[in-house]
Amino acid sequence: MKTRQLTRVAALLLSVTLTAVAGLAVGSATASVSAPDPKVVERTFETAAYGESSRTIKVDFSPTGLLPSASGTAKVRARDGEIRIEAEWKNLDAPDQLGSELLVYVLWAVSAQGDVQNLGDIPASGKAALEVTTDYPAFALLVTAEPYFAVPRPSELVVLTGEPTGKPAADLTRASATVSLRPRGAEILGRTQADLALMLKADRKAPVELLQARNALEIARLSGADRFAPSDLQAATSSLVEAEDLQVRRASASSVAAAARAAVEAAEEARQAAVAGAEAARLDQERQAAERRAAEAAAAEQARLRAEEEARERAEMQRRLEEEARLRAELEQRLRQQQEEAARRAAATAAMPPAAGTPGAGTGTVAETVPGGAAGATAEDLEVERARLEAERARLQADRLVLEANQNAEKARMEAERATLNATMQTEMAARQQEQDAASRAELERARREAEQARMEAEEARRA
Repeated sequence: MKTRQLTRVAALLLSVTLTAVAGLAVGSATASVSAPDPKVVERTFETAAYGESSRTIKVDFSPTGLLPSASGTAKVRARDGEIRIEAEWKNLDAPDQLGSELLVYVLWAVSAQGDVQNLGDIPASGKAALEVTTDYPAFALLVTAEPYFAVPRPSELVVLTGEPTGKPAADLTRASATVSLRPRGAEILGRTQADLALMLKADRKAPVELLQARNALEIARLSGADRFAPSDLQAATSSLVEAEDLQVRRASASSVAAAARAAVEAAEEARQAAVAGAEAARLDQERQAAERRAAEAAAAEQARLRAEEEARERAEMQRRLEEEARLRAELEQRLRQQQEEAARRAAATAAMPPAAGTPGAGTGTVAETVPGGAAGATAEDLEVERARLEAERARLQADRLVLEANQNAEKARMEAERATLNATMQTEMAARQQEQDAASRAELERARREAEQARMEAEEARRA
């Protein structure tokens, strides 16, 4: 029997190590993170201002349909700035009849503002009693079925609700409080009831505190503690190994229970750290995605503005070219017209008979000199205008070349900035991933060493 128990401890350590390996593989291969976000269940309870009275108020616990045979009473009295509650119950059947993962009942106080306080766990032994205090001046009392005692918020599995009765209770101020409860099955995070039944019922003879510790550690792992809170998970695992070792060594029930409860609390801390880590990772991914979208939007806006500017510049260049073509066409038309006019005048002059006694008669010197001089002057003007247009065209061509060079340089600069931004983001993401992988490998190595040490200690105990 002792050898089988030691084997089960070793198997538990192996399971922890394999889970750490799986967490490392998932952390390296998976880029996205999605935090568990189960829907909450809202319920309304009636609170009573017990702090208003100095008398002892009796409270009757009424069962819900989940545990119809259960019942209980409590005495509530305000004293020395706090409210003391002395409660007792009977016919509390084992909570696992409501679900394989459920191992304990918990008493809760719900304030008038909807806050909750875990007042303590109730042993599921048919009859049970509990003496606790709360600093809520007004509250409602309820009992829920839970996977372990250290849960921070009640589940929707409400089995008993408290109602103040008697004459003193009639004068208490009442108020309705709405509280968010965990939905049924939220704690198993995708594991089936059959999975947990196999895990928990494999050793139902173990103390319930030890079962709660195993349950809490498994739920912490299912919450992602192996990835987001490996050190906290390792601390909880070490606490559970200590409790298991005490059970193997047949230590006192109180010692086993104390060690197991410490393991439960450590596992719950690991679970909460994992939830916070997953949420932080999700927010970091959203931030990175937002930064990428902003960078892409800025780049797109710059590209749009650049395209609009290039379009305007091309339109202006086209307009100036068209204007140049129009002026050239007009110049050439004027040149043709003037050449035609000069030819017509020359032909008319040549056809006229010379006048008698006119100086230079018969030589055509005067007739040819005037039109010819006018035509020469006109031709010179046209050549000057042609030269001016050619210079303008050369200037426009030079401007276009400069514009294209500037556009190409700006485009190259933008591409270089985009490449630099992408390289920087990829480098940062790779560095963060390497840090996570290194941390996971370190925790894995620590878990392996501690598992090996525990195995050796268990072997020495077996030999002893």
